[in-house]
Amino acid sequence: YQGQLVLEQTLIAYAAAGGVGGAIANGPLSYLELYQSHVIYSHADSGGGIENDGYATVTQTSVAFNIGAQGGGGIMNSNPEAALIVSMSEIKGNSVTDAPYTNFGGGGILNFQGQLVLTNSTLLLNTTPGYGAAVMNSYGTATLSSVTLTRNTAALGGGAVYSSSGTTTIERSILDE
Repeated sequence: YQGQLVLEQTLIAYAAAGGVGGAIANGPLSYLELYQSHVIYSHADSGGGIENDGYATVTQTSVAFNIGAQGGGGIMNSNPEAALIVSMSEIKGNSVTDAPYTNFGGGGILNFQGQLVLTNSTLLLNTTPGYGAAVMNSYGTATLSSVTLTRNTAALGGGAVYSSSGTTTIERSILDE
């Protein structure tokens, strides 16, 4: 799965996958760059909008209204070698839906074992029946800087952020409601 995908000023909408990455699945050792794009109304078992197992940058992009049934409604970063950098972007209205998988969550972003860097971005209106409506970090490293997290809802905990067995650093950010 080594490869490179660069999308600039691109709209991906209403995509679906039975497994991972409803709109985009970036495999191990692969590179994904999204710039000034929109990933919307897509769904999958996990990573409703984007599943990243490689290296991905998401810049000035909207990831909105996607469903990751079991986790990572908007984006799932899932691999010990995975790195996801999100900057100047909006992660909005994404959701996790399956109640049997409430141990997971991450309506906006689920970082499972990977490295997440989130800067100058807004996460709002994301939901999960589990943990971490905006961001769930599990066994990974997450750094949030100059981020606004507002009106996200998690049924079990961490409406804004939930960190489990990982390292999460939040600086110069707004966590509201």
